[in-house]
Amino acid sequence: MDNRRNKIGFTIFIVLLFILGIGGFFAMKFLTATEEEQTTFFKSTPKEVDNRIDKSKDYVYYDGENVVLENLDISYKNININLSAGKTISETLNSEIQNLKGTVKYIKDVTIPSDAEYEENEQGIYSLDYREYVEYDYENYITILVKDSTYNVIDGSIPIAIKAYVFDKNKDIVITENDLLNIYKTSMDAIKEKVRVKLNAEQETGDGEPLYNINETLNNFKCALTINKIGKLEINYIVSSTKTDFYDKIVIE
Repeated sequence: MDNRRNKIGFTIFIVLLFILGIGGFFAMKFLTATEEEQTTFFKSTPKEVDNRIDKSKDYVYYDGENVVLENLDISYKNININLSAGKTISETLNSEIQNLKGTVKYIKDVTIPSDAEYEENEQGIYSLDYREYVEYDYENYITILVKDSTYNVIDGSIPIAIKAYVFDKNKDIVITENDLLNIYKTSMDAIKEKVRVKLNAEQETGDGEPLYNINETLNNFKCALTINKIGKLEINYIVSSTKTDFYDKIVIE
């Protein structure tokens, strides 16, 4: 009987030592952690809520793709935002794609100046408007960046419009531009000033004249606010140029 009690007592003693050892390890880890690490020490990872309408599909997927200019990777495709908050937006974007399809013009139907240099394509297309989708995924946020451009065989691609949609997939809601400005504690005026500084620092010249129309860029500021893949606020915008307009971006630190 005494021997059995001794074994039970020894087992309890070992278990207590194990518990004390584990507890001491985490206590020391917490005490030696930085303030930021202590703040996140007991912070649990938010459980992801699956709000997808179709559980067999990604949050964003495409279908009905029609390749128009293979050499330039230009195609028309339907986007599907697999959230209730994105249903109407998907319908709007796909309706816009139908309008873009109607912009295709063929070389055989266009009079091109005899002195114009251009490269023909297998499809015989002279010009068209097209769209590019760019996705960013960060934690519970999904961003869809929409970039519209016009193309012709003489001038190449020129940006014409830009916009973005940011979703909180856990809450199944759209994050508005004002929401983003508040979340990142900034303003559109502050963003414009950062863009002005960036463009001034990168300004180039052609024939002795500045290539970037900075004032025109900011006075008619075409931009889209996104949450990039590392959780930073990223501003994508169109730069007006005396040569060819182009897309640019800046990350707000």
